[in-house]
Amino acid sequence: MTGILLLGFLIGMQHAFEADHVAAVSSMVTSGTSVRRAVHHGLAWGLGHSLILGAVTGLMIGFGLSVSEEWSTIFEFGVGILLVILGARVLLRLWREGGAWRVHRHSDGKAHVHFVTAESEQTAHGPAEHAHRRGLPLGTISIGMVHGLAGSGSILMMTAVGLDAPSDAILYVILFGIGSMSGMGILSAIIALPLHWTSKSLKTGNLAIQGFIGLIAIVIGITIAAENASALM
Repeated sequence: MTGILLLGFLIGMQHAFEADHVAAVSSMVTSGTSVRRAVHHGLAWGLGHSLILGAVTGLMIGFGLSVSEEWSTIFEFGVGILLVILGARVLLRLWREGGAWRVHRHSDGKAHVHFVTAESEQTAHGPAEHAHRRGLPLGTISIGMVHGLAGSGSILMMTAVGLDAPSDAILYVILFGIGSMSGMGILSAIIALPLHWTSKSLKTGNLAIQGFIGLIAIVIGITIAAENASALM
């Protein structure tokens, strides 16, 4: 049983690196240059993913409910549409926003230089103080929850329910969730590092990376949506 539970954690980490998950989180971290903020989004995605898996698994164990293959396919189709929207949002932001280098001074006299867009300058900086966004990114959590209801999440829930004891199934899902959050946090940092570096010294490269992420999200989203739409027909 210890081996099975450890496998749940490892599968959770691997699960975070699936193409649709990578595309979703990548598109959500392009608008900022903070690695810490990107990791925050990755962990939030993992949290939402884990919460919905835990809730549905609990319902399956306690009340014998299940997610049908048809509904799993519908949710997978929704993931594809969601990826197209996220990718398009990245490209639209790049098209709409102008940008420039700015020198920002804090009240303690320290200063830093960074590239900002019109939107990011309004939301991330006040007139006198550097206003960092705080709190849970609810949008990212919601996207993680949608992914949790999709096809691969349903497979996990069936695996958990198949364990002998309900407590083992619950622990399996918890460890899977921890693995998923860990994997997505690591992935978000990997994605954010080149964005962070290029935002300081290579504006063209930074914009190219963001545009590439947006295009890839759209392509993966269209592919997933088309495959599941045909399955529903």
